[in-house]
Amino acid sequence: MQAFRHVLVVILVAAVAYVYFVDLPLGAKFVILAWPVSSVAINERQLHKQRAAAAEQAARATRSLPDQVLHAYRERT
Repeated sequence: MQAFRHVLVVILVAAVAYVYFVDLPLGAKFVILAWPVSSVAINERQLHKQRAAAAEQAARATRSLPDQVLHAYRERT
């Protein structure tokens, strides 16, 4: 997913250059620029969800009694 960021940055720079140099209607410019931005937003959301899941998995892996009680309480509520 990290490589995807770099590819999208290149695509976004190319889209900005294309919109700047080519005379297009305003709506077309918006669509051309919104496509890579929406892809970046979706990718970042997926990365955030993966990091949150990994952090919760690591937190559940601890074997201390207070952590076990806290997780049991969270699961009940």
